[in-house]
Amino acid sequence: MEKNQTIAIAVVAILLVAAVGVGWYVLSGDDEQNQPAEITDAMGNVVKLDGVPERIVSTSAVPTEILCDLGFRSNLVGATSNFGIYDVFSDVYGIDLDFDYPATIEADMASGKVANIGKWSWAVEDVLAANPNLVIMDEDQLADINKMKDIQKVGVDVIVLDADSGFDVIKDNYMMLGKALGAVDRAEDICSEIDDALKVIDNRFDEKANASITFAAISYNPGYIYGYGDGGMVQALKSAGYTNAFKTTDSFFSISYEDIAAANPDVIIFEDMGSMLDWAPIIESWKADPVMGSIDAIKNDDFYCLEYGPFRASGYSTVHMVEGYALLPSLMEGAINDSGFPNIVDDKEWRKNIEWLKEAA
Repeated sequence: MEKNQTIAIAVVAILLVAAVGVGWYVLSGDDEQNQPAEITDAMGNVVKLDGVPERIVSTSAVPTEILCDLGFRSNLVGATSNFGIYDVFSDVYGIDLDFDYPATIEADMASGKVANIGKWSWAVEDVLAANPNLVIMDEDQLADINKMKDIQKVGVDVIVLDADSGFDVIKDNYMMLGKALGAVDRAEDICSEIDDALKVIDNRFDEKANASITFAAISYNPGYIYGYGDGGMVQALKSAGYTNAFKTTDSFFSISYEDIAAANPDVIIFEDMGSMLDWAPIIESWKADPVMGSIDAIKNDDFYCLEYGPFRASGYSTVHMVEGYALLPSLMEGAINDSGFPNIVDDKEWRKNIEWLKEAA
């Protein structure tokens, strides 16, 4: 082989390695589904990217994870910084794929490699300061639609993900972003793995046997208490056959101790909406309270308080929700069978409750 040919091959090899390193996909010219294609997002924006953007900003944890799951972690140049949002395991029980989320996002923020654009209520100026080619948003953030419009006015593409709950929405978001970025094969692999994991979970629980057992899913904070009539936690429990003790079609509603007592659920699952409560003294106060302390589920320790990790698994609309769908009915099963699960489902040990899902993958 001549010297010039050798050099040319070496240069091509180096370029290919570099492309993979920055999260690009090496696409064959005739593989149309893995070229960026036109999509219509949750806000009706029609977006057709000229290529894979080298600089992407994500304005919440869900689009950040989906972007990374699809293989574009190194294209991320700006993200949000709410406390605890990156405290998540990279592997997902029940999913036979490798992920690099959250990887080094927090460290890259600390070093300045990834811009910290703020928390949930970010400012347009901070997003644009990261000089993005593309901004990915969560539909729930657009109560003020001017944020999206102000970014679009300066010529930056915006894609908004659907914020509804459920696995159909999760898969649609992966497919939409995968299509937009030319990563349809990867998106399809993730969606297929989600479907396979859900089949394993469905086969684990007997819906008919569980139908007579009631639950209450509650968001608790000393300043407020809300019940769930729908949403990720409720859907996970209903999918296993359990019945919601709150007889309402409202997704989220204010309740009192008396309302919980009147519903009289067999099992109660509490979360704190990521406010990092110290559950131990709160449980003591419930036991001593004349109303809460009279509820059988509280008296008999048939309740669970989720720390941030397990709450995130059951509340964030990404592939990680597979673990939440396995966890919540597993806790119900543990309470009914007196399996001795601790009342506080902590950040470090909570996945021990779903080891069966890991083994089934």
